[in-house]
Amino acid sequence: MRVLPRGYTTSLVLFAVICGAVVPARAGPLFFAVSSNYVYNGSLTFFQDVENNGLFATAGGTLSGITVSASANLSTGTLKMSNAGSVSGSIDAAAQALVGDTITASGAIGGLNLGVNININGSVTDSNSSNNSTTLVVDALPLGAFNNPSGYFTNILWSAAYALGPNSTPLFGWPTYAPILNGSYGNGSYSIPLSIPFSTLGSSFQLVAVLESYEIGSGPATWTTDYSDTMTVSLSAPRGVTLQSYSGLPGTVAATPEPGTAALLLAGFAALAALVRPLRAQRSRKRRECAYGLDGVHCFAISATR
Repeated sequence: MRVLPRGYTTSLVLFAVICGAVVPARAGPLFFAVSSNYVYNGSLTFFQDVENNGLFATAGGTLSGITVSASANLSTGTLKMSNAGSVSGSIDAAAQALVGDTITASGAIGGLNLGVNININGSVTDSNSSNNSTTLVVDALPLGAFNNPSGYFTNILWSAAYALGPNSTPLFGWPTYAPILNGSYGNGSYSIPLSIPFSTLGSSFQLVAVLESYEIGSGPATWTTDYSDTMTVSLSAPRGVTLQSYSGLPGTVAATPEPGTAALLLAGFAALAALVRPLRAQRSRKRRECAYGLDGVHCFAISATR
């Protein structure tokens, strides 16, 4: 997750861990909480906490005058993130909080919509606003998408992205590969109601919410991106429709796994691989691409040359 200098080639290899068995697509619904942060100062330093089938993740650190941190809590539907520093040279840092869950809707859903209710409170101050990209992303995916990181981008059912802060420059390329932004919100407190047709989702699907901030460019610059005062996510459904999730995300009923699925979850033999392709600086925008998912078999590598 960084801008590549000219002539520089890099390869980031993020791997999945397996504990004695392959995770089949039928292994059952899965959920995750992730805190993924980094600072690049000649080499990448990650501060990460990846919790497969876990409800809470938190990580952070300080390096070269930059402090990054993030936390994600599925049981309360909260995400927090901060990215701050004062740097005279090149800058490349990110803070990212993610949650993912599997949702099942029971009842008559024809012609109806899923409600995704987001409340956010935060601010961005930056002496060089062109360096900053702070974004909220919500993706809906088909069942099994978490098991196939390499096919993530081809399986998005629905997506929305919003720029946060007064002058955020969106990093296009993920999740839809296209420069699509649904809106922007300045500093302060906002409610963001989303409505997703069940005709797009089906009765079972996987949902991902991401709160992220990238600071990439040149100094001297001083910045504070502070969304540590919590973003909350909850779901709602029309009368007569019940939502179940495997994490108990607010607005849902916690589902009880089948015995086979429960055994897999308790064994914890799947791992979440956070895969990031380096960002490429362009004239008027930066591009970035990241994928994450559950897979117990393959290592995933990505490289780029600039």
